[in-house]
Amino acid sequence: MELPLLRPRSKISLETIEYQNDNFGADMEQIVGSLQKKILDGIYNESSLIANSNEVRDLTNLIMERFGLLVKLTVDKSIAAVLPFYANKSHIFLNKFAHGIINIKSQNAQLNNAHGKKGTVNLQKARVGGWFSECENLLFINFEFLFKQYKLTPSETVAIILHELGHAFTTFEYSDRLETANQVLQDVAKEVTGKKTKADKVYIYRQLKTVNSNITEMEVDKLISGSKIIGDVTWFKVVTGTVTDQLTNDAYSQTSSEQMADNFVSRFGYYRSFISGYEKTNSLDELEKSRSVIRMQAITDTVFFMIVSLLAVVSFPVSTFAFILSSSTAYVLLRTSGEDYKDYTYDELKLRYKRVRNEAVNRLKDMKCPPEVARPILDDIYFMDKIISETFRFSSPLKKMANFLFSSARDAKDSINEQQLLEELAMNDLFIASTELRILNT
Repeated sequence: MELPLLRPRSKISLETIEYQNDNFGADMEQIVGSLQKKILDGIYNESSLIANSNEVRDLTNLIMERFGLLVKLTVDKSIAAVLPFYANKSHIFLNKFAHGIINIKSQNAQLNNAHGKKGTVNLQKARVGGWFSECENLLFINFEFLFKQYKLTPSETVAIILHELGHAFTTFEYSDRLETANQVLQDVAKEVTGKKTKADKVYIYRQLKTVNSNITEMEVDKLISGSKIIGDVTWFKVVTGTVTDQLTNDAYSQTSSEQMADNFVSRFGYYRSFISGYEKTNSLDELEKSRSVIRMQAITDTVFFMIVSLLAVVSFPVSTFAFILSSSTAYVLLRTSGEDYKDYTYDELKLRYKRVRNEAVNRLKDMKCPPEVARPILDDIYFMDKIISETFRFSSPLKKMANFLFSSARDAKDSINEQQLLEELAMNDLFIASTELRILNT
């Protein structure tokens, strides 16, 4: 059976955009630099002046021209954030609890008029097109705060903007993948079922049951008898569950959305600017305060755990109620301290920096990379290595205990360590050493 794809890809294995070599970053820096000067000089002394400035207009036009992304820029709210356009209410980047129930009024209006329209995604050129270019993404960048409070440079500001645009782009990328998957599944359903007899449905149900034991006959009926877009909420959850069940643990995969946005920045060569800008938005005083808070919280949790555990031991021969209450409290505190209960929307800061740094190392894999390009990349890596070596990382005693005692916490920890090891092996320092030798010999 041959199933033609409407949008074939020359490199199906690509997970993100390729490295870009155009002047987009420099063009954006010029606009942001002009905006910075006028804000610091007091020419733009109100948010309304910034919002209606030529620079903001030129910035939105440049983003549309370069990426095909339609953005509405707001300059007086969040420091830096984006609300991407979710073309599917069960999008993979949405939290599981929001699948099927996300309700954004402006997006719903566009979705209602989307029938028959197609969107395209080009990972080689980092562009979206078709219907995706009609979908509005809400971009929030508080330039005044970034320039005055955090003293960001135009380059660092561009890196932050690229991160938010990366969220918008990759959201469309995975919407495109789901749409393509729906087309393939629908063709499969038509080819296999033919007249949609009961025997066909039973056959498909039994085959899918061997892959996912949770699938129901009703879901199979939706697959072969439903509307054109068959990847509805119920079916999407079944497919997602099937894939998840094949993983030992998916804790590290929860960072995918943020990682791909960071990766988007790196593919334009702004890894150094992104990390230095991120360091400024987390000033040394704030970092020291946060470290103190983390340490104090860890100490408080550990002391509290020891107290309630001691109460459980002492109250055991005296009061059943006190024993149950204190032992249950101690168990819950310990159980939720493990790796499997951690919110992995974001990597730990040190690990996040390492993954950005690895993208720079990955660029050096290209043996045809000329010395004039490789030298600045090496300088960026040395700069990032210094920041990474000074970045704080802390693991509480309760976390270590939970990761040792509970199998699901151990699985999460082991899975994360394994995936990090694979990343290190794929982008190890041998590529840095070979580049240094290659430059030395030129």
